[in-house]
Amino acid sequence: MALVSILQLVHVIRSKFLIVVLAGNVGVVEELGEVKEEVLKPGIHFMNPVADVVEFSTRLKNVQEHIEATSKEGLDIKVHVS
Repeated sequence: MALVSILQLVHVIRSKFLIVVLAGNVGVVEELGEVKEEVLKPGIHFMNPVADVVEFSTRLKNVQEHIEATSKEGLDIKVHVS
């Protein structure tokens, strides 16, 4: 029983010290309400256990917008933006 408790404690401590940033993402570190300027690249990082890491995707996304409108003169306007 004590061994299970010790293993759980080791897992909790390890999970707070090691942060894994996945490929295609970057991590932004927030520590005690303050956002750090450092950006974590993909990989394994050792962190302060009170810091939180928020991951953001760096992959490009193609967003397309199609807009149709009418001008004051009654002409049709079509806009395609990508």
